[in-house]
Amino acid sequence: MEARRMGPPSGIPVPAFAFETPQRQSRLTKMRQSLGGQGFGVFTQPDKSLNMQTPQVAPTQSAMRPTQSIRRQSTRPGAPPNMLSSTQTPAMGSRTMQAIFQPPTTAPRGTLPRMQYVADDRALRENASFMLRGINEFLRKQGKDLTLRTQPTPSAKEFQDAFLFIYNLVFEDDRAPTGKKMDEEVIELLRQARYPWMESLSKLSFSIIQPHIWPHLIGALSWMVGLYNFENGWMQDSKNHYLLDEDPGERMDDPGLESNELNHPRLMRLFLCYLSDVWPSYLAGKDNFDEQKKEFAAIVDGIIGEHQILLEEQEQTLAELVREADGLRRTEDAEKQLKAEMADIDMRIDHAQEVVRAGQTKLQQQIDLNRGLDLDLRRTEEKLENLIRSNTRLADDVRRQNLSAEEVARMYRDREELGKQLEDLMQKDIELQKTGDTLAVSIYRKSDEIDTMVENYANILYEVGLHPKPPPLFHPGELDFNFNRATNNLDELITGADISASGELIRKLQRYTATVRNEKAELATQAVMLENELEVAQGELDHLSAEVIDLRKEVNDMLDTHAVTKATWEDESRLSRTHLETMRREIAKIKSTNQDRGLELSMKLQTLELAKTETATKIQRLKTRLIKDLVSKAEEIAELKTWTTERLESLTRLAKEDDIEVLSQPPTDLDTLIQRLSIN
Repeated sequence: MEARRMGPPSGIPVPAFAFETPQRQSRLTKMRQSLGGQGFGVFTQPDKSLNMQTPQVAPTQSAMRPTQSIRRQSTRPGAPPNMLSSTQTPAMGSRTMQAIFQPPTTAPRGTLPRMQYVADDRALRENASFMLRGINEFLRKQGKDLTLRTQPTPSAKEFQDAFLFIYNLVFEDDRAPTGKKMDEEVIELLRQARYPWMESLSKLSFSIIQPHIWPHLIGALSWMVGLYNFENGWMQDSKNHYLLDEDPGERMDDPGLESNELNHPRLMRLFLCYLSDVWPSYLAGKDNFDEQKKEFAAIVDGIIGEHQILLEEQEQTLAELVREADGLRRTEDAEKQLKAEMADIDMRIDHAQEVVRAGQTKLQQQIDLNRGLDLDLRRTEEKLENLIRSNTRLADDVRRQNLSAEEVARMYRDREELGKQLEDLMQKDIELQKTGDTLAVSIYRKSDEIDTMVENYANILYEVGLHPKPPPLFHPGELDFNFNRATNNLDELITGADISASGELIRKLQRYTATVRNEKAELATQAVMLENELEVAQGELDHLSAEVIDLRKEVNDMLDTHAVTKATWEDESRLSRTHLETMRREIAKIKSTNQDRGLELSMKLQTLELAKTETATKIQRLKTRLIKDLVSKAEEIAELKTWTTERLESLTRLAKEDDIEVLSQPPTDLDTLIQRLSIN
């Protein structure tokens, strides 16, 4: 794996020599040729004409490799990892050559230096949920479709997948599951990454993740996520995103240095990249640097142009958002108007409901009145039955003609009472009509039901053989006789009975005939009496029917008035409900339109925010890449200055020894040039 140079988060110890054992090329090395001089090495040998037949001294490995003093980590919060500042670059006159070329104190290449692990005293169980939320948020932002939970604990495969995904992001590796056990592989990778709390984690076996082990694994994942966020989040405190500005605390602290525009580290490093590109041409004796200047200006103009385009896009997006906000405000005004109309509709609905309640009250009153009429009708029917019985009794008395004076007086009083009762009947015609109709229908229905039931009952009795036989018309043996079919004599044709004129059979038939005739005469007499009574009752019934017809007309008129009123109320209620439903549908449609519009604007705003975040991320990555390239160029220039100074001193010594007048003294502007190239 690659042990990267990164500033540790607060409280996480990382050894200073951890960057001395790389196993593959880092991003910083890959981006050293991104600005100016692409494909041109700053350590290219100068022109041989300047060597004056002097053996060329090649820079040693220790000189090519930055020293530990150069790699010193900035202590400012939010500073980039291992970023060179003005106080960290060696310069001529301020440090000796022994300090510059002194090899760093590091472990042999290919070995892992020992590290003093500490006991894990973090409150992992108490903060497990909080750390897990940060881990899941990190996975979501990085596009990993995986969510870890405290309960239930994840499987070993899910944890291994999440661990390798975060590990490959943080340390820029491409690890994949191997044939080793999962816990052994995780412990080995964390040991290589200098995980500070290996002492607590290495004692655990988590091939099957148990609840008491899961917080320690969450702590390891949270440590790697914090490491990644620290490295990639140091530019969040930047003040100027367009000039690669940073905190004023990063400015040069040397009091002897003049305060001018070149004091700014970012601009100085960009300019030093330009110097690193023109320096080989200068050593080759060329004084025309127009091509390098154009390239330098193109780089700066390109950066400014990109930010200008981004600024214009953001201004355009802001203008669109302002227009959409105005539209939303107008929509709110329309919504207020709709709310006012809804309030008016509610008032109308309340009024319609009051009208309906009033109609229901009147209808209930009419129903109560009808019930009272039914009760009066039943009472009138009882009185009518009493009158019929009295009339029957009077008719019997008149027929017998055995009336006395007291009976006549009583009959007169009864007549007066009947008159009063008739007057009462005339006042209760509505009740009689309705009750009569109701009773007729009810009696007709009940009679049909009774007939049906009797028929069914009779059928059942006949089926089971339980129907009673009718009584015989005669006593057994009274009219028994037999026919003699064997003779043609009429006197001998009937046997078993005396059929003579004075015989027993004839006498019995005569008695039976006399009995039937008497019954018929009595029935005829009763029929005449019943016809008389029926005529009297029919007259009274006709009179009562006429009164009932008049009362029925009045009841029908009242029912028609009630039906018209009810129909009017129903029409008004139906119109009110129709209008209410129409308004509700319109309001629902308007609400749906507003919700769709709001959802569309919200989605568009989220899209713009995502685009803005992506653009800011791209700008941050570009700035990080530019800064790292500038740092690389500055390091190379510092090493080139050291090497150039050494070569110039060697040439000067050789010139003095050989008495060469041309090179007896270094150029007059050599100190000025060295001072310009020096950062300190």
